[in-house]
Amino acid sequence: MSAAKNQTAVLILGMHRSGTSAVTRTLNLLGVELGDNLLDPQPDNRNGFWEHHDAVQIHERLLAELGRNWHDLRELPEGWLDHPAALRAVDEIAALIRKDFADTRLWAVKDPRMCRLAPLWLLALKSLDVRAVALIVVRDPREVAESLHVRDGWSHRRAWLMWLQHVFESIRVTEHVPRAMLTYDDLMTDWESNLVRIGTELDLVFPTSVEAVGRGIGSFLNPVDRHHKANAAPVSQDSTNQPPVLLLRLMDLCSQVTVDKSKWHAITALLDDYGAHAALFSGPIAELTNERNTFEQASLERTTTIEQVRNEIAAHSAALQSKMAALDGLNNELENLRRDHQEALNRYDELLSQHSDLQLQHRELTAMLQGQLERARFVTRSRRWLFIRFLQMTFRKSAVEDREWR
Repeated sequence: MSAAKNQTAVLILGMHRSGTSAVTRTLNLLGVELGDNLLDPQPDNRNGFWEHHDAVQIHERLLAELGRNWHDLRELPEGWLDHPAALRAVDEIAALIRKDFADTRLWAVKDPRMCRLAPLWLLALKSLDVRAVALIVVRDPREVAESLHVRDGWSHRRAWLMWLQHVFESIRVTEHVPRAMLTYDDLMTDWESNLVRIGTELDLVFPTSVEAVGRGIGSFLNPVDRHHKANAAPVSQDSTNQPPVLLLRLMDLCSQVTVDKSKWHAITALLDDYGAHAALFSGPIAELTNERNTFEQASLERTTTIEQVRNEIAAHSAALQSKMAALDGLNNELENLRRDHQEALNRYDELLSQHSDLQLQHRELTAMLQGQLERARFVTRSRRWLFIRFLQMTFRKSAVEDREWR
């Protein structure tokens, strides 16, 4: 299934913590589709990221296969677009578009990783005959650096370099597609006229009018949610935390290009000059980053090993505790058996004593009965003798009387 004809896809490009989430949601309120499978809000962005989950996963897999990550300061590998992983990512992006946006006239996708990976989307959109436009969102590098410092503990210099990298690549990759610039300040101070301007510059017809959703957008773009503001007060009192002039100049040109399109040439010239100088350092930076990544990987492996050992120790400790508990149970049973054994011994001694008493009584009774038996025998013999004597005397008397009678 191919994409619908006369489709337009808005690629929202911008550095992390630059307000791209707010811009994307604002466009969504104007009827620009984002798809249904969006990332869930998180504590660091409670109003939502408004990023397509599958798109982020495609980007993450590709960066990993290229040996990079979302905060890597190195250039992408030379010829990365011809890498099998990149070709596979283009096919995955095309499949995502066919699945979620096939019948959608106007839709947008946003992920800060796209500043570096937008060429993949341009290839996929071209293959599906979908018109591509780019909206580049920039925020004062001091505010971005402070936000990343608070959230991730990054140094300001690292955040500035990453800001410059993202802005540089988003501008470079969109040279040949319709594009517009939007600063975070302009979004927060005058979103309505800037959205009208962006619609005109990119030839977009929003499905929902600004008037219809103005109250909702105004409520969503709450100034309370803006935690860092460079022009309200110094972002940091430490002078070492002030960005290089190059970044401030680029930020100024990005602000000017919203009202003067000729400033695109000045931006391109500035970035070309930066690119020429950056090439001197990209090699050493890549080497240092590789060394750091090697150390980090070794540290991660050691940490993983330590964690595994800790888990094993915890498992052994739990097993030991279980066995100790079982041993305590056996000890209690043994103690009970000892107590029962002692009671049995005591009972045995008691019964033995009773047995001895009974034996003594038995002997006494036996002796007594023996004496009585002897007396009974004597009496019996005496009575038998007397009876015999009585019979003899009676017989004699009877004989005498008989003789006398005769």
